[in-house]
Amino acid sequence: MFRRDRRKNLPLFASILHVEDPELLARSWRAVSRHLLLRHGVLATLAELRIVGRVPRWAMPLSSGRRKMFRSPRLAAAQIDNLYSELTCVPW
Repeated sequence: MFRRDRRKNLPLFASILHVEDPELLARSWRAVSRHLLLRHGVLATLAELRIVGRVPRWAMPLSSGRRKMFRSPRLAAAQIDNLYSELTCVPW
């Protein structure tokens, strides 16, 4: 699952919100990135390591990501993804 994102006021990015199977994403990344480029006009994809599972060969780390906030006495930060966040609906 992804959403369109803006960086430096350019709507050319996609942010990965949720990955059910990180290994499947790694194996099929070429087809996924081609779909994002041709169907959605996405030139670059932004993803957190904890969501995608591992760093691809071609990846470049961002100097700073968007801050996440949560409040739970039972959950750790690694257990929180963006799938059910209201921030998925906020235009960046």
